[in-house]
Amino acid sequence: MFARSNGKIVNRLGAGSTKRLGNAVERNRQKRLVREAYRLLKHDLPLGYDIVIVPRVPWHDPTREELMNDLRSALWKAVSKEDTR
Repeated sequence: MFARSNGKIVNRLGAGSTKRLGNAVERNRQKRLVREAYRLLKHDLPLGYDIVIVPRVPWHDPTREELMNDLRSALWKAVSKEDTR
């Protein structure tokens, strides 16, 4: 996950995937799940960031709560790392 300040008052999300994560159906499902988890979390995040999420390893079909907890901690870590630059 990467986050950069964008100088705007909104966050923008990019979700990607690679072929090593499975076939097209699985990759699209992973991207949909990431976008949905972000949609549910976006109100808790600071504004003004471009966020790119690209899973690097195949996942074990996480529950929505697991995915949201992992995404929440990764987003805050990425945003706080960007703030220290």
